[in-house]
Amino acid sequence: LAECVTLDNCAFEVRLFRDSGRIVVEVRMIRGEASSYRIHADGVLCAAEGFATNVDRKEPTSTLIKDGNIDSDTVFDVLENVSELLRKDRIDACTIGMETLCLLTKVDKVGKKVASVTSTAVVLGSMSGAESELQETRDVPMASQTTAMDIGSGEDNDEMGFMSILFSLIRDKKIIPEDGDDINSRNPSFLWHLRHIRLLSFRTVNSAITVLLSSGQCLQERIARNLDNQGILESLVNVVRDAPRNPHEAWYAVRILTQVATTSNFGLRRVTELEVMSAVEDAHLYGSNHHVLLASDSQTLISFLRSYVNRF
Repeated sequence: LAECVTLDNCAFEVRLFRDSGRIVVEVRMIRGEASSYRIHADGVLCAAEGFATNVDRKEPTSTLIKDGNIDSDTVFDVLENVSELLRKDRIDACTIGMETLCLLTKVDKVGKKVASVTSTAVVLGSMSGAESELQETRDVPMASQTTAMDIGSGEDNDEMGFMSILFSLIRDKKIIPEDGDDINSRNPSFLWHLRHIRLLSFRTVNSAITVLLSSGQCLQERIARNLDNQGILESLVNVVRDAPRNPHEAWYAVRILTQVATTSNFGLRRVTELEVMSAVEDAHLYGSNHHVLLASDSQTLISFLRSYVNRF
């Protein structure tokens, strides 16, 4: 019996039986999305029969919202609806809200402008200048499109509430800081959904930071300082230390820390102070045997940190 969990939090088990000299392979879904289970189950069964599998798991790259035809009111309505879903006292509604928010940070799905607006709300909390940005023409370079949001006041007010919810999930393992329900709940259904939402929060923050850093905005220091002020950098290092328990979360934590350390002097100094090197080395050792993506990205961060240390 082997119990497996995929990167998109789909869980299934694989059983082997002996029948008259033959080996029978059974794959059974435990929880998660049916489409994800089907892809992985087919891969396991094909491998069991000796067939090579080459399944393209990339999502379609069609854009859901065209940059050249954006109605700013529609975008804000969508963001407000997502905010309402995340604040509902229903775990299924929160799941839908988080999945939608994650989608809205993907440039290939919603375009650069919408992804930039959403990512700024996620990482910095600010929606300042968003409406004027959405009304720019699609031919304006990305660096110019985001000037209004780049100037800003520097004060992150979390106008949509996304930042507090995402950071609470990463830092406190709760959807809302004041909420009594957390990752230690004894309700198995609630616990699974909360873990799924928490993994999505890591994915969303990682995607949002990627969008902001590639947009031409000078936000590296502001992102790093905001993450540190909210206690997220320390929490991410702790997640990396706990890699054997939650390797998928540790993988996203390593990717976020790598982006912060490689683009911000403050971020680099801060993660060094938090002794990220020892944590990521242990994660790399675990990943080498159990999680190839964690091992690969951990090695990238280790190499960068060693090059930084060797300068002095």
